[in-house]
Amino acid sequence: VSQQEAELLDLLASSPAETVRAAEIRRLLPAKMSELAATVALRRSGDAQGAITLVRSDSGKDAMDGLRNALAGVQLTENSAFDHQMQTVRERANTARVITMAGSGLMFLFLCGATLIITRAEKDRDRFVEALSASNSRTHAALELLEITLSSIGDAVITTDIDSRVTFMNPVAESLTKWTRDEAAGIPLDKVFVIVNETSGKPVENPAVRARRSSAVAPSEELRS
Repeated sequence: VSQQEAELLDLLASSPAETVRAAEIRRLLPAKMSELAATVALRRSGDAQGAITLVRSDSGKDAMDGLRNALAGVQLTENSAFDHQMQTVRERANTARVITMAGSGLMFLFLCGATLIITRAEKDRDRFVEALSASNSRTHAALELLEITLSSIGDAVITTDIDSRVTFMNPVAESLTKWTRDEAAGIPLDKVFVIVNETSGKPVENPAVRARRSSAVAPSEELRS
């Protein structure tokens, strides 16, 4: 993870506009990893209540929200730069076409002007292509870093979209649910991760679905899969 983090931060540092976000990611990522490590350590030591208390403290959630916001800001900045470059290219290309269609009496002068504008537009296009490639590299590195982080956690991790459909499962979750990541993709969470009451053995509502609906952390001490 450290190597992936370094590569991501190097990519962001190459863009002056992303220096602040790079610093934010550098600050938040260790905090999130420390929180995850502490939670795993508590679970492995048998202190389940301590692990639950740590999760409910929202310290890890705040760090992850901060990371998501920083990465979303990177993507927004790159998209804005992309749109601006595209608009510039279109405007200059349109200007070139108008000049080329001008009257025959000023054809020579107009052609000279059009040539200069086209040349400039081509240079802008090349810069735009390079910027887009760099943006894609940063986005890919960010997504890869998040996936590696989740995959390296010792506990089962399942992520969903806003409709509670599975978007990611780490290897521990695959082993626990007997679903592979590809098989579970797009499937409702309560179909993949079935929860039953420990006493009655009857199915109960998945605490993650309940937590999403109520925007709170649902207790699960008395539930088992």
